[in-house]
Amino acid sequence: MPTVGHLSAWIQVNGVRLPEYATEISGSGTKASCWVPSEAGKNFEICYEDSLLAFGTTTKIYVDGVLLPGGRVVHPMQHRPQGFTTHRGIRIASDSYRPYVFSDCELIEDEEFVSTTSPHVGEILCVINEAKIKGYIKRPHTAKPYDLPPLKIQEREKKGIVHGTQLGSAIDRWSKKKTREVSNIRHLVTFEFKYRPLNVLKADGVVPTGPLGRRVSSRLLHNKSEVIDLTVQEENGSSHSQPSTLSGRPVKREPKRERSMTLADQFVDLTV
Repeated sequence: MPTVGHLSAWIQVNGVRLPEYATEISGSGTKASCWVPSEAGKNFEICYEDSLLAFGTTTKIYVDGVLLPGGRVVHPMQHRPQGFTTHRGIRIASDSYRPYVFSDCELIEDEEFVSTTSPHVGEILCVINEAKIKGYIKRPHTAKPYDLPPLKIQEREKKGIVHGTQLGSAIDRWSKKKTREVSNIRHLVTFEFKYRPLNVLKADGVVPTGPLGRRVSSRLLHNKSEVIDLTVQEENGSSHSQPSTLSGRPVKREPKRERSMTLADQFVDLTV
């Protein structure tokens, strides 16, 4: 799974982590990306783990270029045991949610059809921020109706895009009556998962098909002197630097082309 310092993330289906290919970590240590195989009709979950829990963090999820409502709050060590946080889908009521589902894109042959589908279909982002966790607030009993845009793509514009994400049928789940209000302090890292069917990843050379079988490649920082600063700034001005777990292997620098993202400074946890 992509790991930056003590932060890591992965995608899982039926509780099993998907294999990851061509993992890359940026020289600044603020972005990690990889490819994962998708299978149409399968529910999936986005997981995040902080192995140190030295300070509070929040997660925000982008799917196919869409910023999803809500987010998750991860408390520091003194407030919760170690473990990982799971995004299963979008909450639609106090006791139910709609799961994320890998889905086939609908290819439209009509040349006059104008596709409005995001160019980022086939991408999942898990954005991690350091956060100040405030008091409890009451969780709403109901949530606004929500759905993801339809996956309709003009045939000549598909550019290898086969799968996108939709929301599945409602699933019952116990939910807490209260949640935390937080304010984000700074961005720590963004985990990017690019997903395609396994046969497409093989055809594109992302998944090796030789006698060695499946292989997960990983590129890390090229110089041991390049470490990730996840220093916690306390109110009294002192700081504690978190140790980096990165090695000194070469890394392919991330492309210059970056998506601009605006994160709300405050949000309430609405996902499950």
